[in-house]
Amino acid sequence: MVSNYFLNGGDIEAIAKDVDAKQNEIFLKTLADEKAAGLNISADCFAALDWDMLHDYDYSIYFKK
Repeated sequence: MVSNYFLNGGDIEAIAKDVDAKQNEIFLKTLADEKAAGLNISADCFAALDWDMLHDYDYSIYFKK
């Protein structure tokens, strides 16, 4: 999809929204499948609520001992 935009032009916003929707659909289906298999998981497990998106994410919190 995106490569088609670069080759042929088009509405990049519509293309990006379509890609985002498909990725979210796959993500949510995967979570639902895992939950059905017994894993206690939701999309909230992947939220970084304290992240200021204007700054790089600090991955070091995952490496603290």
